[in-house]
Amino acid sequence: MDSLLNIDDINLEDILRQLDFRESVESLNNEFNLEIEIFDNNNTSLFKTNNNIKKQEENKIDFFISKRNIGFLYFECENNKKEFIKKYLTSFFKEQIKLGYKIYLTNDIHLKLAEKSYNELSEKNQELIKANKALKELDKIKTNFLAMISHELKTPLTSIIGYTEFLQLEDLSEESEETLEKILNNALELYDLIKQILDITKIEDGALRINKKTINLDTLINEITDSVNYQLKNKNITLEKQIDIARTEIIADEEKIFQSVRNLLTNAIKFSKNDSKIILKFENITKIIEDDDPESESFTFFGAEEEDFLKISVIDFGIGVPLKHQEKLFNSFYQVDGTQTRAHGGTGLGLSIVKNFITAHNGYYGLESKEGEGSTFWIELPYQ
Repeated sequence: MDSLLNIDDINLEDILRQLDFRESVESLNNEFNLEIEIFDNNNTSLFKTNNNIKKQEENKIDFFISKRNIGFLYFECENNKKEFIKKYLTSFFKEQIKLGYKIYLTNDIHLKLAEKSYNELSEKNQELIKANKALKELDKIKTNFLAMISHELKTPLTSIIGYTEFLQLEDLSEESEETLEKILNNALELYDLIKQILDITKIEDGALRINKKTINLDTLINEITDSVNYQLKNKNITLEKQIDIARTEIIADEEKIFQSVRNLLTNAIKFSKNDSKIILKFENITKIIEDDDPESESFTFFGAEEEDFLKISVIDFGIGVPLKHQEKLFNSFYQVDGTQTRAHGGTGLGLSIVKNFITAHNGYYGLESKEGEGSTFWIELPYQ
Protein backbone atom coordinates (compact mmCIF):
# COMPACT_ATOMS: atom_id res chain seq x y z
CA MET A 1 0.00 0.00 0.00
CA ASP A 2 1.55 3.26 -1.12
CA SER A 3 0.20 5.11 1.93
CA LEU A 4 1.77 2.72 4.47
CA LEU A 5 4.16 4.42 6.89
CA ASN A 6 6.11 1.95 8.96
CA ILE A 7 8.20 4.12 11.32
CA ASP A 8 8.78 2.35 14.62
CA ASP A 9 8.72 3.87 18.07
CA ILE A 10 6.97 7.11 17.16
CA ASN A 11 4.90 8.96 19.71
CA LEU A 12 2.53 10.86 17.45
CA GLU A 13 1.43 13.29 20.14
CA ASP A 14 5.04 14.39 20.64
CA ILE A 15 5.46 14.81 16.90
CA LEU A 16 2.37 16.96 16.55
CA ARG A 17 3.49 19.00 19.55
CA GLN A 18 6.84 19.69 17.87
CA LEU A 19 5.40 20.30 14.40
CA ASP A 20 3.09 23.14 13.49
CA PHE A 21 0.72 20.71 11.86
CA ARG A 22 -2.22 23.05 11.51
CA GLU A 23 -0.26 25.52 9.37
CA SER A 24 0.70 22.70 7.01
CA VAL A 25 -2.93 21.65 6.68
CA GLU A 26 -4.09 25.23 6.14
CA SER A 27 -1.55 25.70 3.35
CA LEU A 28 -2.86 22.55 1.68
CA ASN A 29 -6.45 23.69 2.10
CA ASN A 30 -5.62 26.62 -0.15
CA GLU A 31 -5.17 24.10 -2.95
CA PHE A 32 -7.36 21.15 -1.91
CA ASN A 33 -10.48 20.61 0.08
CA LEU A 34 -9.37 18.24 2.86
CA GLU A 35 -10.83 16.47 5.84
CA ILE A 36 -8.27 14.96 8.25
CA GLU A 37 -8.45 13.18 11.57
CA ILE A 38 -5.48 11.74 13.50
CA PHE A 39 -5.64 9.56 16.63
CA ASP A 40 -3.22 8.81 19.46
CA ASN A 41 -2.33 5.36 20.86
CA ASN A 42 -5.59 5.33 22.84
CA ASN A 43 -7.66 6.19 19.74
CA THR A 44 -8.31 9.68 21.11
CA SER A 45 -8.55 12.32 18.42
CA LEU A 46 -5.44 14.52 18.38
CA PHE A 47 -6.23 16.54 15.28
CA LYS A 48 -9.38 16.99 13.22
CA THR A 49 -10.74 19.15 10.42
CA ASN A 50 -14.27 18.98 9.16
CA ASN A 51 -14.93 20.56 5.79
CA ASN A 52 -18.12 18.56 5.15
CA ILE A 53 -16.83 17.19 1.89
CA LYS A 54 -18.27 14.20 0.10
CA LYS A 55 -16.47 11.19 1.59
CA GLN A 56 -15.71 8.60 -1.06
CA GLU A 57 -13.54 5.54 -0.44
CA GLU A 58 -11.49 6.15 -3.57
CA ASN A 59 -10.67 9.65 -2.23
CA LYS A 60 -9.46 8.34 1.13
CA ILE A 61 -5.87 7.97 2.35
CA ASP A 62 -5.15 5.96 5.52
CA PHE A 63 -2.05 6.70 7.54
CA PHE A 64 -0.25 3.88 9.36
CA ILE A 65 2.53 3.94 11.93
CA SER A 66 3.96 0.62 13.10
CA LYS A 67 1.19 -1.10 11.14
CA ARG A 68 -1.51 0.64 13.10
CA ASN A 69 -3.95 3.04 11.50
CA ILE A 70 -3.42 6.41 13.17
CA GLY A 71 -5.63 8.55 10.95
CA PHE A 72 -7.23 9.20 7.62
CA LEU A 73 -7.61 11.93 5.01
CA TYR A 74 -10.36 12.67 2.46
CA PHE A 75 -9.87 14.99 -0.48
CA GLU A 76 -11.86 16.37 -3.40
CA CYS A 77 -10.49 16.80 -6.90
CA GLU A 78 -11.17 15.95 -10.52
CA ASN A 79 -11.23 12.23 -11.35
CA ASN A 80 -8.30 12.41 -13.74
CA LYS A 81 -6.13 13.92 -11.00
CA LYS A 82 -7.03 11.57 -8.14
CA GLU A 83 -3.98 9.30 -8.34
CA PHE A 84 -1.60 12.22 -8.67
CA ILE A 85 -3.19 14.07 -5.75
CA LYS A 86 -3.24 10.90 -3.64
CA LYS A 87 0.47 10.30 -4.19
CA TYR A 88 1.25 13.95 -3.56
CA LEU A 89 -0.71 14.13 -0.28
CA THR A 90 0.62 10.78 0.91
CA SER A 91 4.20 11.88 0.21
CA PHE A 92 3.60 15.26 1.86
CA PHE A 93 2.22 13.88 5.14
CA LYS A 94 4.81 11.12 5.20
CA GLU A 95 7.58 13.73 5.01
CA GLN A 96 5.83 15.91 7.58
CA ILE A 97 5.69 13.03 10.06
CA LYS A 98 9.32 12.11 9.37
CA LEU A 99 10.39 15.72 9.80
CA GLY A 100 8.41 15.99 13.03
CA TYR A 101 9.97 12.76 14.26
CA LYS A 102 13.49 14.09 13.53
CA ILE A 103 12.70 17.31 15.40
CA TYR A 104 11.28 15.30 18.28
CA LEU A 105 14.35 13.04 18.42
CA THR A 106 16.72 16.05 18.30
CA ASN A 107 14.87 17.83 21.07
CA ASP A 108 14.70 14.61 23.06
CA ILE A 109 18.48 14.17 22.76
CA HIS A 110 19.07 17.78 23.82
CA LEU A 111 16.69 17.32 26.73
CA LYS A 112 18.43 14.13 27.86
CA LEU A 113 21.86 15.76 27.53
CA ALA A 114 20.65 18.77 29.51
CA GLU A 115 19.15 16.46 32.12
CA LYS A 116 22.43 14.54 32.33
CA SER A 117 24.42 17.77 32.69
CA TYR A 118 21.99 18.99 35.35
CA ASN A 119 22.35 15.74 37.30
CA GLU A 120 26.13 15.91 37.07
CA LEU A 121 26.12 19.54 38.21
CA SER A 122 23.75 18.67 41.05
CA GLU A 123 26.07 15.90 42.21
CA LYS A 124 29.11 18.17 42.02
CA ASN A 125 27.19 20.90 43.81
CA GLN A 126 26.33 18.50 46.63
CA GLU A 127 30.01 17.51 46.85
CA LEU A 128 31.01 21.18 46.98
CA ILE A 129 28.43 21.87 49.69
CA LYS A 130 29.84 19.00 51.77
CA ALA A 131 33.43 20.14 51.16
CA ASN A 132 32.52 23.74 52.02
CA LYS A 133 30.80 22.61 55.22
CA ALA A 134 33.89 20.57 56.18
CA LEU A 135 36.16 23.56 55.46
CA LYS A 136 33.97 25.83 57.58
CA GLU A 137 34.12 23.34 60.45
CA LEU A 138 37.91 23.12 60.11
CA ASP A 139 38.16 26.91 59.96
CA LYS A 140 36.05 27.17 63.11
CA ILE A 141 38.30 24.65 64.85
CA LYS A 142 41.36 26.62 63.72
CA THR A 143 39.89 29.90 64.97
CA ASN A 144 38.93 28.41 68.33
CA PHE A 145 42.35 26.79 68.66
CA LEU A 146 44.17 30.06 67.91
CA ALA A 147 41.98 31.97 70.34
CA MET A 148 42.49 29.38 73.09
CA ILE A 149 46.28 29.17 72.60
CA SER A 150 46.59 32.95 72.43
CA HIS A 151 44.69 33.41 75.70
CA GLU A 152 46.76 30.67 77.36
CA LEU A 153 50.01 32.32 76.23
CA LYS A 154 48.85 35.82 77.09
CA THR A 155 48.39 35.10 80.81
CA PRO A 156 51.95 33.93 81.66
CA LEU A 157 53.45 36.49 79.26
CA THR A 158 51.69 39.30 81.12
CA SER A 159 53.35 38.07 84.29
CA ILE A 160 56.78 38.02 82.61
CA ILE A 161 56.33 41.61 81.41
CA GLY A 162 55.08 42.73 84.82
CA TYR A 163 57.93 41.12 86.79
CA THR A 164 60.50 42.42 84.29
CA GLU A 165 59.21 45.99 84.66
CA PHE A 166 59.25 45.51 88.46
CA LEU A 167 62.90 44.37 88.38
CA GLN A 168 63.84 47.40 86.31
CA LEU A 169 62.91 49.57 89.32
CA GLU A 170 65.71 47.96 91.33
CA ASP A 171 69.25 49.32 91.56
CA LEU A 172 70.96 47.11 88.98
CA SER A 173 74.22 47.04 87.11
CA GLU A 174 74.36 48.36 83.57
CA GLU A 175 74.69 44.82 82.19
CA SER A 176 71.63 43.64 84.16
CA GLU A 177 69.60 46.64 82.95
CA GLU A 178 70.48 45.84 79.32
CA THR A 179 69.53 42.19 79.86
CA LEU A 180 66.17 43.11 81.40
CA GLU A 181 65.50 45.56 78.57
CA LYS A 182 66.10 42.80 76.00
CA ILE A 183 63.79 40.45 77.94
CA LEU A 184 61.10 43.13 78.11
CA ASN A 185 61.37 44.10 74.43
CA ASN A 186 61.16 40.48 73.26
CA ALA A 187 58.25 39.81 75.61
CA LEU A 188 56.45 42.89 74.27
CA GLU A 189 57.00 41.71 70.69
CA LEU A 190 55.58 38.29 71.57
CA TYR A 191 52.66 39.97 73.36
CA ASP A 192 52.01 42.06 70.24
CA LEU A 193 52.05 38.92 68.07
CA ILE A 194 49.56 37.17 70.38
CA LYS A 195 47.31 40.23 70.29
CA GLN A 196 47.38 40.20 66.48
CA ILE A 197 46.29 36.55 66.44
CA LEU A 198 43.45 37.35 68.85
CA ASP A 199 42.42 40.32 66.70
CA ILE A 200 42.32 38.26 63.51
CA THR A 201 40.30 35.48 65.17
CA LYS A 202 37.74 38.07 66.30
CA ILE A 203 37.58 39.51 62.79
CA GLU A 204 37.12 36.07 61.17
CA ASP A 205 34.53 35.13 63.78
CA GLY A 206 32.54 38.32 63.10
CA ALA A 207 33.09 39.52 66.67
CA LEU A 208 34.83 42.80 65.81
CA ARG A 209 33.39 45.70 67.82
CA ILE A 210 34.10 49.41 67.35
CA ASN A 211 33.89 51.62 70.47
CA LYS A 212 34.12 55.21 69.32
CA LYS A 213 35.04 58.15 71.51
CA THR A 214 36.81 61.49 71.17
CA ILE A 215 40.57 60.97 70.78
CA ASN A 216 43.26 63.60 71.33
CA LEU A 217 45.62 63.20 68.39
CA ASP A 218 48.67 64.71 70.13
CA THR A 219 48.37 62.11 72.89
CA LEU A 220 47.78 59.32 70.35
CA ILE A 221 50.88 60.25 68.35
CA ASN A 222 53.07 60.24 71.45
CA GLU A 223 51.72 56.86 72.60
CA ILE A 224 52.30 55.32 69.16
CA THR A 225 55.89 56.58 68.86
CA ASP A 226 56.70 55.52 72.44
CA SER A 227 55.47 51.99 71.69
CA VAL A 228 57.99 51.49 68.84
CA ASN A 229 60.96 53.30 70.38
CA TYR A 230 62.78 50.10 71.30
CA GLN A 231 62.38 48.74 67.75
CA LEU A 232 63.70 51.98 66.26
CA LYS A 233 66.62 51.93 68.70
CA ASN A 234 67.56 48.34 67.80
CA LYS A 235 68.09 49.33 64.14
CA ASN A 236 69.18 52.91 64.81
CA ILE A 237 66.30 54.24 62.68
CA THR A 238 65.26 57.88 62.94
CA LEU A 239 61.52 58.57 63.13
CA GLU A 240 60.60 61.94 61.63
CA LYS A 241 57.15 63.23 62.56
CA GLN A 242 55.37 65.57 60.13
CA ILE A 243 52.21 66.86 61.79
CA ASP A 244 50.06 69.29 59.81
CA ILE A 245 46.55 69.08 61.27
CA ALA A 246 44.12 71.85 62.12
CA ARG A 247 41.86 69.56 64.13
CA THR A 248 43.51 67.81 67.07
CA GLU A 249 40.58 65.52 67.92
CA ILE A 250 38.86 62.69 66.08
CA ILE A 251 35.94 60.40 66.92
CA ALA A 252 37.11 56.79 66.58
CA ASP A 253 38.06 53.63 68.46
CA GLU A 254 41.32 54.65 70.11
CA GLU A 255 42.66 51.12 70.57
CA LYS A 256 41.94 50.16 66.94
CA ILE A 257 43.55 53.32 65.51
CA PHE A 258 46.55 52.95 67.82
CA GLN A 259 46.97 49.33 66.72
CA SER A 260 46.56 50.22 63.00
CA VAL A 261 49.19 52.97 62.97
CA ARG A 262 51.54 50.91 65.14
CA ASN A 263 51.20 47.99 62.72
CA LEU A 264 52.16 50.26 59.83
CA LEU A 265 55.18 51.55 61.76
CA THR A 266 56.43 48.13 62.85
CA ASN A 267 55.98 46.91 59.28
CA ALA A 268 58.08 49.84 58.01
CA ILE A 269 60.78 49.21 60.64
CA LYS A 270 61.05 45.52 59.68
CA PHE A 271 61.71 46.29 56.03
CA SER A 272 63.98 49.31 56.56
CA LYS A 273 67.75 49.16 56.67
CA ASN A 274 69.77 50.03 59.77
CA ASP A 275 70.62 53.72 60.19
CA SER A 276 67.80 54.79 57.88
CA LYS A 277 64.75 57.03 58.34
CA ILE A 278 60.97 56.61 58.57
CA ILE A 279 58.44 59.44 58.26
CA LEU A 280 55.17 59.45 60.22
CA LYS A 281 52.85 62.01 58.61
CA PHE A 282 49.50 63.34 59.89
CA GLU A 283 47.54 65.70 57.64
CA ASN A 284 44.00 66.94 56.91
CA ILE A 285 42.45 66.14 53.54
CA THR A 286 39.06 66.66 51.93
CA LYS A 287 37.52 63.74 50.05
CA ILE A 288 34.56 63.76 47.67
CA ILE A 289 32.25 60.99 48.85
CA GLU A 290 29.91 59.43 46.27
CA ASP A 291 27.37 56.87 47.39
CA ASP A 292 24.86 55.43 44.92
CA ASP A 293 23.40 52.85 47.29
CA PRO A 294 20.01 54.07 48.64
CA GLU A 295 20.26 51.59 51.54
CA SER A 296 23.59 52.98 52.73
CA GLU A 297 23.68 55.20 55.82
CA SER A 298 25.70 57.82 53.92
CA PHE A 299 23.34 57.95 50.91
CA THR A 300 22.12 61.40 49.94
CA PHE A 301 19.78 62.53 47.19
CA PHE A 302 21.91 65.63 46.65
CA GLY A 303 24.83 63.79 45.06
CA ALA A 304 28.50 63.75 46.05
CA GLU A 305 29.58 65.58 49.19
CA GLU A 306 32.92 66.74 50.54
CA GLU A 307 34.04 65.33 53.87
CA ASP A 308 37.04 66.02 56.10
CA PHE A 309 39.42 63.12 56.66
CA LEU A 310 42.54 62.54 58.71
CA LYS A 311 45.25 60.96 56.56
CA ILE A 312 48.05 59.10 58.34
CA SER A 313 51.01 58.01 56.22
CA VAL A 314 54.04 55.89 57.12
CA ILE A 315 56.88 56.43 54.65
CA ASP A 316 59.96 54.22 54.59
CA PHE A 317 62.98 54.00 52.30
CA GLY A 318 63.43 50.24 52.52
CA ILE A 319 63.20 47.35 50.07
CA GLY A 320 59.79 48.30 48.63
CA VAL A 321 57.00 46.00 47.42
CA PRO A 322 56.88 44.52 43.89
CA LEU A 323 53.82 45.67 41.94
CA LYS A 324 52.42 42.14 41.51
CA HIS A 325 52.22 41.70 45.31
CA GLN A 326 50.73 45.08 46.25
CA GLU A 327 47.07 44.18 45.65
CA LYS A 328 47.21 41.08 47.92
CA LEU A 329 49.40 42.55 50.66
CA PHE A 330 46.42 43.41 52.91
CA ASN A 331 45.16 39.78 52.87
CA SER A 332 45.59 37.64 55.99
CA PHE A 333 48.86 35.67 56.20
CA TYR A 334 50.02 36.98 52.81
CA GLN A 335 53.80 37.36 52.47
CA VAL A 336 55.76 38.70 49.51
CA ASP A 337 58.12 35.71 49.75
CA GLY A 338 59.48 33.30 52.32
CA THR A 339 63.03 34.66 52.31
CA GLN A 340 61.86 38.14 53.36
CA THR A 341 59.69 36.62 56.09
CA ARG A 342 62.63 34.71 57.52
CA ALA A 343 64.91 37.74 57.27
CA HIS A 344 62.53 40.31 58.75
CA GLY A 345 59.99 38.27 60.73
CA GLY A 346 56.24 38.75 60.82
CA THR A 347 53.12 36.67 60.29
CA GLY A 348 51.34 38.58 57.54
CA LEU A 349 48.53 39.60 59.92
CA GLY A 350 49.40 43.24 60.63
CA LEU A 351 48.17 44.77 57.36
CA SER A 352 45.07 42.56 57.31
CA ILE A 353 44.16 43.88 60.76
CA VAL A 354 44.72 47.45 59.52
CA LYS A 355 42.38 46.81 56.57
CA ASN A 356 39.59 45.47 58.79
CA PHE A 357 39.94 48.11 61.52
CA ILE A 358 39.96 51.02 59.05
CA THR A 359 37.11 49.61 56.95
CA ALA A 360 35.05 49.28 60.14
CA HIS A 361 35.53 53.05 60.61
CA ASN A 362 34.25 53.74 57.04
CA GLY A 363 37.81 54.72 56.21
CA TYR A 364 40.23 53.96 53.40
CA TYR A 365 43.67 52.35 53.18
CA GLY A 366 46.35 51.77 50.57
CA LEU A 367 49.98 51.87 49.61
CA GLU A 368 52.36 53.30 47.04
CA SER A 369 55.62 51.49 46.59
CA LYS A 370 58.54 51.09 44.24
CA GLU A 371 60.81 48.11 44.53
CA GLY A 372 64.20 49.04 45.95
CA GLU A 373 63.17 52.60 46.84
CA GLY A 374 60.66 52.25 49.69
CA SER A 375 56.95 52.34 50.44
CA THR A 376 54.20 54.65 51.66
CA PHE A 377 51.37 52.98 53.56
CA TRP A 378 48.42 55.24 54.37
CA ILE A 379 45.03 55.24 56.07
CA GLU A 380 42.25 57.82 55.84
CA LEU A 381 39.71 58.26 58.65
CA PRO A 382 36.58 60.44 58.68
CA TYR A 383 36.68 62.94 61.52
CA GLN A 384 33.05 62.26 62.43
